[in-house]
Amino acid sequence: MGFVAAGFFENLFGIDFLGEWTIIILFAICVAILAIGKFNILDSLIKIIVVVLVVSTVSAFLFVLYNGPIEHVEGFVPKELWNASGIFFLLALMGWMPTAVDLSSWNSLWTLERMKQTNYRPKLKETLFEFRLTYFITGILAVMFVTLGSFIFYGSGEDLPNNNSLFAHKVVTLYT
Repeated sequence: MGFVAAGFFENLFGIDFLGEWTIIILFAICVAILAIGKFNILDSLIKIIVVVLVVSTVSAFLFVLYNGPIEHVEGFVPKELWNASGIFFLLALMGWMPTAVDLSSWNSLWTLERMKQTNYRPKLKETLFEFRLTYFITGILAVMFVTLGSFIFYGSGEDLPNNNSLFAHKVVTLYT
């Protein structure tokens, strides 16, 4: 997760790839926020960031639907998906689209910490509603991410960069 956040951070602020230093800087910022303002400031910042990411994902999805998929390069031959490596790739992808599998653990720890800070114990009905709503939104976002990937990259002949910053830059330059 640190490399993904670092890639977005570097692309957003136009920073050259700093490697592990970007992750260290982001970690230090989070620690400083927690040390200064405790949980409430970080909780508020995360809510803002989530809203920005959801709005930008929905916007990108709508733009890509409007523009349609890219034209396939001449001689494009799709890779076989239903073999061992393709199935393992799909399984790995399902674990990260659009959030990590262990997000429910993070959310539970976050909820416990919020309960300590606010002394408010949500009712089971409230907790289940929040879980179901976020689960539904996550599923919708996953469909949007898959659509974005298939419309932007599938058949383009482009290799996807392994570097998160370069990947984010490639996506931005394709549609700007």
